[in-house]
Amino acid sequence: MLGFAGDPHKEPHPFNTDSCHFKSLTDWFSKGHFGGLWRTQAMGTFHQAPLADNWASGTAFRLHYETAQYRGWRVTVVGQFGYALASSDLSGVDELTGQRARFELHMFDIEDPTNRKDFDRLENLTLNKQWKTGEVIMGRYSFESPFVNGQDTRLKANAFSGFTAHQWLGKKKRSKVTGAFVRGISPRGTIKWFDLGNSLGLLDNGLRPDGQSANYKHTVSTKGMIIAGWQYEYQGAAAEVWHYHVDNLFMHTYGRMTHDLGKNNHWNFGVEALTQQKLASGGSTNYDSRYYYNDDAAVLFGSRLRHQRKKVGYEVASLSSIGNGTYLFPREWGRERFFTSVPRARVEGLGKFTEVSVQFDATVEETYEFIVTLAYLDVPDIHQAQHNKYSLVDHYLVNGEVRIHGSGFLKNADFRFITAAHYPAGDGFSPNDLYYKAEFVHFSMQLDVHF
Repeated sequence: MLGFAGDPHKEPHPFNTDSCHFKSLTDWFSKGHFGGLWRTQAMGTFHQAPLADNWASGTAFRLHYETAQYRGWRVTVVGQFGYALASSDLSGVDELTGQRARFELHMFDIEDPTNRKDFDRLENLTLNKQWKTGEVIMGRYSFESPFVNGQDTRLKANAFSGFTAHQWLGKKKRSKVTGAFVRGISPRGTIKWFDLGNSLGLLDNGLRPDGQSANYKHTVSTKGMIIAGWQYEYQGAAAEVWHYHVDNLFMHTYGRMTHDLGKNNHWNFGVEALTQQKLASGGSTNYDSRYYYNDDAAVLFGSRLRHQRKKVGYEVASLSSIGNGTYLFPREWGRERFFTSVPRARVEGLGKFTEVSVQFDATVEETYEFIVTLAYLDVPDIHQAQHNKYSLVDHYLVNGEVRIHGSGFLKNADFRFITAAHYPAGDGFSPNDLYYKAEFVHFSMQLDVHF
């Protein structure tokens, strides 16, 4: 099945046009089906003293209902409610840096760090129309693509409002096109819905090119985002192209191609590229509250070489920026999925950078998955705010991940453990340079029960 870049476990919705036979509207609803997800999560981030440590734990239920189909039509409703179990004081700031917790705060309510119980949210409410080779979704829904996606590694995932259409091409369904218009979002770590412009700035605003603190929260103006995608897969070759056009902000095109090498298909080579250009005022005619400043196009190029032998894989990957542009994409809308991407790390907000990574992964009896990634990120000086929006320093990353898929009594239960350690490539850095950036160890444990 065709998947999405960087997420081999995500598959498109299977287009099933089977319709139940019923005599009334009540019958249509009563012959639907229920499902859900119970997620419990705990995480913590630890720094060298005297920088503050933070930790948090919570649990949430995501309930799903879908009507039966009538001539391809159905209605879907998804709601969620959650609770904070225990945590450090996420409403406070670190005494040395004045900065808040980063990863842990996104588990709950980033707008109100003291909120510990009011996490109810209507995530999906859609009207769907399916046919043998396609589907249209209208309303509030989940969406997956290389940059706009659910970012589902907290108690709540991103949810979007608008409409999306998928269409398979050809009888053999080797390729698929996707079109979408997104006008609103409820980002993870929030309980409200926002129009697209007002969603920007809910997270760290970083710096303006002049080195002053950026402040574009609730100031950006845009009518919405148009997304167009094409995906293809056949005999060891896969390709995809995605275009994001965000009114008054930027347009952004990403492409990826991978291909098996050799007769035994043990080797796979891939390339990827991104280009991004500012549109109109970059979000605001007021310089002090603008989102996108750089008039130069951002260009990124990445590559990967992977070797797979039975259940064990090795790969080396790289990603570099070209030219004078800076890659930007609102963190409230999803996370990037480059070859070098790993949990709890991003290259968004950077220009003139290079990242290299080496990965080892193994699967044991289809139950246990192990992934270890070593990476190095070379970035511009922290004083070059135009190409270093979040003041990162050169650093090393060591990421480990374990996934366990339950069986027997634990069937439909999945456990995920992530550890991420970042180390500065040098010394003489201030606490502001290191806090949640380049000198910490992070742990996350997540248990999902699907029903």
